Amino acid sequence: PSLTLSGKKHYQNYLQKLYTLTKKNPKITVTGFVKEESIQYYFSAADLVVLPYRTFMSSSGPLSLALSFGKPVLLSTPLKKWFANGQAKFLSKAHFFSPDVDSLASALKQTINDGNIMKELTENSAEIRSQRDYNLLVKDYLKIFSNEKISGNFSNHINLAGNFSH
Repeated sequence: PSLTLSGKKHYQNYLQKLYTLTKKNPKITVTGFVKEESIQYYFSAADLVVLPYRTFMSSSGPLSLALSFGKPVLLSTPLKKWFANGQAKFLSKAHFFSPDVDSLASALKQTINDGNIMKELTENSAEIRSQRDYNLLVKDYLKIFSNEKISGNFSNHINLAGNFSH
């Protein structure tokens, strides 16, 4: 549970409803906080990542990780803002729910029971993953600073100081 919200009655009610609903379905595991050294194992094993954000502040580490692992994600509506810049295609295929227990439960039930939704969400995440591939992005980024065509391993192009024109 959130350390900052654990003493709040509304949060305790939310957690109680969430745990009650998820206990009924053996396909759902609520992990709570995951230690950094275990993150890769959880994301590798996950069939679906659910992000029930109530508000959007700046970015979402768990969403970035889910996309980097190519995992399907269910998103609460406040996360739409995360995709505001240039991710219209992702948004058109994404599935959102209102940040409340009933909406979350409905979205989970629909997603788990409809293989087409899971397939679509997985393909959507894989597409974003390929667009954000570090090796591809670095090559494109380095082209800005270099006149030479960059190919192969980007590490050969780290020292670009001699390629700059003044």
